[in-house]
Amino acid sequence: MNGCIREVPAMTAVIYARYSSDNQREESIEGQIRECTAYAEKNGITIVKHYIDRAISAKTDNRPEFQQMIKDSDKKLFDIVLVWKLDLSLIHISEPTRH
Repeated sequence: MNGCIREVPAMTAVIYARYSSDNQREESIEGQIRECTAYAEKNGITIVKHYIDRAISAKTDNRPEFQQMIKDSDKKLFDIVLVWKLDLSLIHISEPTRH
């Protein structure tokens, strides 16, 4: 090694928050973002965008912000997705697909 210090770029992330119409409200979105932001700050991760779907079931991937997040992921606009709770929110990402 020649003694040079290489700066490692910060990992970038987006936050995906959602609630269904069943039993959650707008306050739950704020809580999800707050928790994910705290995690990012603690781990040196830079949040670049929030994707929020309100009152839309996770049983479908036909969610506008979710779809935009997938498109932006294809463009490599961020490194990782942070979610408050890994439930059905991202089920279609975890299935073997092109995502």
